[in-house]
Amino acid sequence: REPARQLARPKKLVKGIKMADESNGSQPVVDVVVHPLVLLSTVDHYHRVLGDIKGGQAGKKRVVGVLLGSSSKGTVDVTNSFAVPFEEDAKNPSIFFLDHNYLETMFRMYKKVNAREQIMGFYSTGPKIKESDIKIDDLMRRFCPNPVFVLIDVRPDVEGIPTTAYMSVEEVESDGKEIQRSFKHIPSSIGAFEAEEVRLINTFKMGPWLPSPVALSSSGWGGTLDSRCK
Repeated sequence: REPARQLARPKKLVKGIKMADESNGSQPVVDVVVHPLVLLSTVDHYHRVLGDIKGGQAGKKRVVGVLLGSSSKGTVDVTNSFAVPFEEDAKNPSIFFLDHNYLETMFRMYKKVNAREQIMGFYSTGPKIKESDIKIDDLMRRFCPNPVFVLIDVRPDVEGIPTTAYMSVEEVESDGKEIQRSFKHIPSSIGAFEAEEVRLINTFKMGPWLPSPVALSSSGWGGTLDSRCK
């Protein structure tokens, strides 16, 4: 399998963070590569949820989903995703509901289609880290020993790469007694296999039914697709 072609420059590397690797057990994470299908699915997920929301609450709403893919030699390839039912208290962000039974059922279905794809973590449309995210990270550890957390910014006016990736690490309090987890930034980029590029170009030729490809255009992918679709 050929490596994914990098389409956007990764951000600053944070050293010393490790996660389970399919072939080598445990290796330092070098980067997270988010594939275009994940970006499009997230935009679609966000707008489907917003369709049921009225008034000023729409701008405050976010969606959360599961990231699927694989890891090899420190690179996490996020090739697929699916939405999960998620609600949180607007007044108390620490109170939230994520349907893990639905998560388990969906993952079993996805495994029947592609057994190579594993749960690699979760995404949120943020656009910033919220208090409940570290708790969602803890929940995801039931399915993945070291989940990645990717913020995907779906706002149309965002500039630059629309993904920001994190992993949680243990931190010892100053008294040396209490250990807590906090998010540390890891580099992210947009990439695709050659077959994905061809499929995306053909998809964009089909018409305006697709959601606005915010993530692709802001990372420079939109221009690439536009030029090759003509």
